[in-house]
Amino acid sequence: MLVRAVTRGDGMVGDDVTVNVKDHKEYSCAGLRAAGPSLRHSSFAGRFICHDKGFDEMNAARQARGDSLFANPRNAAAGTLKLLDPRIVASRPLDCFIYYLLGDQLPASNHFDNIMAARGSWGFRTSDIMQLLQEDG
Repeated sequence: MLVRAVTRGDGMVGDDVTVNVKDHKEYSCAGLRAAGPSLRHSSFAGRFICHDKGFDEMNAARQARGDSLFANPRNAAAGTLKLLDPRIVASRPLDCFIYYLLGDQLPASNHFDNIMAARGSWGFRTSDIMQLLQEDG
């Protein structure tokens, strides 16, 4: 169960966006509801992103309404999560990807295998281009 979602803010203090993350359609797709009991006291870091197509569609709709345009996809995604109306947040074309896990009961001793477990067993979205590399020497 998701307890808290926060933005990275200034590196020390972020904005609490829990309600908006729980109400967004990507919450159920990201595996946050079915990750399993062993993750009860775990933390996940991830990104909500806006792909170019969704960004262009949002800006086209904003332009048609006479609203100011978003400057770039990163600002559109970050600003969306901070909105006061969760219904607007839920309607925006965002994707969520997990890239970091921290916890006492993770299944593996290395980051790569934990991310693969998050992707496979728990249903989180992760980067498709992640790969395990071996150090030379």
